[in-house]
Amino acid sequence: MQSSSIEKRLTSSADKSQKTSGPFYATPPTKKTSAEIISEARAAVGLQHQSVLRVGMKAVSTKRPFTPRDSKRSLFGQNRGTQRPPSSISSLSLHVEEESGPWGLRLPIISQREQAKLQKNKPQQPLAKLPLDQVKRNGKPLEALSVGALIADCQKQAENQCKHSETEDTSDEIQSLIKVMQILAADGSDAKEIEATLRKVYSACERAEMLGRRQTSNPTRANLLQTLFLFVENEEQRVQMQVARILLGLQVMGSNLSSVCKLLFKVSRSDQNDKLFLQDNVLELLLERLGAASLMEDSEACVYGYGALKCITLEPRIVARVRELGGLALMVLHLKLTNLMANESSSVPEKVQPALFQLTGALRHMASDQAGLPFLASCGAVAQLCRTLQLFPNDPDLVSNVVRTLSIASMDETCCDAIVAQQGSLKNFVFLLQKYPERQDLVVRLSYALGNLMARSEHARNQLLGDDSTRNAVLSVLERCYQEDQHGTASPLHATEDVLVKVLRVVANASLSEAVGPGLADSPEVLSAVHGVLSNPGASEELVLGALLTLNNLSFYPSAIESQLAEQQLSFAEVLLPLLAQDTSVQVTVEALRVFGNLSRWKETRTFLLNQEGLSDRVVTLLSEGDQTIQYVAIGVLVNLLSDPYGRPALRSIGIISKLIDLIETRNNDWELASLTCQAIWNCLADISDLASIMNEHQTDKLANTLADLLDEEKLFGVKEGHEVPEHIAKTFEYQVWDEFASVATNLLERLESFMDQNCN
Repeated sequence: MQSSSIEKRLTSSADKSQKTSGPFYATPPTKKTSAEIISEARAAVGLQHQSVLRVGMKAVSTKRPFTPRDSKRSLFGQNRGTQRPPSSISSLSLHVEEESGPWGLRLPIISQREQAKLQKNKPQQPLAKLPLDQVKRNGKPLEALSVGALIADCQKQAENQCKHSETEDTSDEIQSLIKVMQILAADGSDAKEIEATLRKVYSACERAEMLGRRQTSNPTRANLLQTLFLFVENEEQRVQMQVARILLGLQVMGSNLSSVCKLLFKVSRSDQNDKLFLQDNVLELLLERLGAASLMEDSEACVYGYGALKCITLEPRIVARVRELGGLALMVLHLKLTNLMANESSSVPEKVQPALFQLTGALRHMASDQAGLPFLASCGAVAQLCRTLQLFPNDPDLVSNVVRTLSIASMDETCCDAIVAQQGSLKNFVFLLQKYPERQDLVVRLSYALGNLMARSEHARNQLLGDDSTRNAVLSVLERCYQEDQHGTASPLHATEDVLVKVLRVVANASLSEAVGPGLADSPEVLSAVHGVLSNPGASEELVLGALLTLNNLSFYPSAIESQLAEQQLSFAEVLLPLLAQDTSVQVTVEALRVFGNLSRWKETRTFLLNQEGLSDRVVTLLSEGDQTIQYVAIGVLVNLLSDPYGRPALRSIGIISKLIDLIETRNNDWELASLTCQAIWNCLADISDLASIMNEHQTDKLANTLADLLDEEKLFGVKEGHEVPEHIAKTFEYQVWDEFASVATNLLERLESFMDQNCN
């Protein structure tokens, strides 16, 4: 204790006008709080988070609502009420009239009888009985040739075409490949052989510049289209993918585009086929054709096209690929155009909504990639989804898709800002909570999103619960959810507790606002729900923790002294006592002690706690726990209890001084805990004239030496005697927190020396 730095602090402390022997339970109004110092320190060293909450208050987190995957990858699910477009995929529904050329050719639809013949497998059968009897080689009918010989002959012709001019080559090559395709379709050949041939067709079309532009006047194209339709019924997905690839490359439109999208949707329904969409360029071609389509004019194609995307974007690699190809921007564009249409005409044709349902379903899966969440905000997806919610509130399944997406997006700070910035979005969330009270899947996700917004944005807190109408609406939702949970009036298919957890969290996080919190502490609906949860022994731990965190935030405000919470403080103290039992989880114990730390500022609660048999022993016992968080909150309660003259003798009698001295000696570099411990010891020394009456000589020396060591700047920070603290050290987080501790410890050390001087005299 000979260090000049310690002497300097002691001298400074002695000169302070605020010097007192009273209890150490309040911070002078002109002095910075520990939280403010820590906040400034973090800012100085670049450790400041999004926002630093005041001591005693916490934002409440919760698990994200569980959304089971649609294992069947259905188009609409079981509850979709919108009229469904036809989902059967058959060559009988394919139309090629749109492909007619200027010469008036219209390709006929293949009859059922002809299709049956083409698919009938009859090896070595004379071809005169097949619909291919007009095919000739070198001017002679091929009636007696075997199928194998015919395929070999046609392939040879295709290969020989490479010797001619490029334009004639590719046209003749395609015609030869068409013949091969017809034979393969009639013969029911091996899928690998068909796939290989279709790949050759695609390559030939690419060389002929038939891909990437529409050539309706090209008879080769028309012939190719009709032949490709022979393979629509093929059961092999690899074959179907190659057929779709060629058709998309040929830029088919209208009913043919719908047929291709149906085909791709059929393939997409099995997760085993996801890898097929990562091969070749099918995904790129699909997005290109959807980009040229309109939800209004090509609604059926968009239903199945976006339906296929909805299925395959369950695969993370495809999500990344779709985003890379601009698929997310395309979805946002279609969504924006639909919103504009709905805004201008107050409605959209009924056929548009099924396509919009699939589009938002695909967007929902795109949002599952958390790394890409910021892009949802920057590309305008969040803003358009909020607008869709406002324009289509009467479609519960569409609302469900959008809400699921926004609940995921609300996990990202940038997306939260985008939601709050969208005019009327928060009020619309509350409106939907009231509109669909029976849809717990919607209520839980809307509440989850609102809870995230309340945790991140002060503007959102004031916007939602600072307005009387939305505040009352939120509180009515809370009251309804609490009643349903208590009486089991909700559907047994859903966890009502999870709904209540999420709604309580909205209130808890909103109460972080000084403009909102005091009012909520005076709300009968909130206090009734919190009290009911805490008094229910069957409540889940997550629900209990949510209620405790809500109560902790509400009881933080000084203005709560005149609230209904103050009137009910003893009732709350009674239901909190069982949560301090030894068999309670650490997390519940910690949060219960936090609440007691706030409630014990009131004399009525302090008196109640001090009169509870064994409670003081339990709190003191917690100081020996290895968990520093428990020690921290237990010390906070003791600081308040020791500030009460009525409670000091009882706490001293159970050895509180010895526990506190041991704790400060083994603080494990936790300066905040050490500071609180010093405050507790200070309060313990209040109103005594003889130190020996509560501390023996060994305890006094141990405490004085420990404090001296902890105040030694040279030992701790290398600051030599007589030197100023270097700026690079003074700005560090550790030094800032230590300096706050040092101001408290110095006062305590001076108090000890004062007692020791009296004893010497």
